[in-house]
Amino acid sequence: MNIQLELFTAPQEPSGPQHKAILDHLRAGKTLTVLEAIQLFGCYALSQRIGELIRDYHWPIKSEMIITQTGKRVAKYSL
Repeated sequence: MNIQLELFTAPQEPSGPQHKAILDHLRAGKTLTVLEAIQLFGCYALSQRIGELIRDYHWPIKSEMIITQTGKRVAKYSL
């Protein structure tokens, strides 16, 4: 019998200023797209910052693909 245990790792506070700004925005119950991240935080690599928050800091961030008014598909992130 092969049993795998998945250990829970509590989310940690990020150290980088963009990570903190993005996380604070999401913790306020807001969602975030790449255009909003550029406008609000000057972050041009939102998917990378989100990946780091998930992988390195263990935050349970969800993504949903949405269609913009111009017909483009983009990710919308939330906690």
